[in-house]
Amino acid sequence: MSDAILLDGGTGQELARIGEPCRLPEWSALSLIEAPHFVSQVHAAYVQSGADVITTNSYRSIA
Repeated sequence: MSDAILLDGGTGQELARIGEPCRLPEWSALSLIEAPHFVSQVHAAYVQSGADVITTNSYRSIA
């Protein structure tokens, strides 16, 4: 499986690490509402580090 892509990146942990408050019950999804620039910053850092794929910050998002 040389074409397999492993998706892994602790978006929530990175948000907490850079100072975005993540509180329950929303956890990192709260950033989408209150501070989307932090989400953009984390995604940009992953791309700058060489990531070919980024995923949405949708952990704990519910309708």
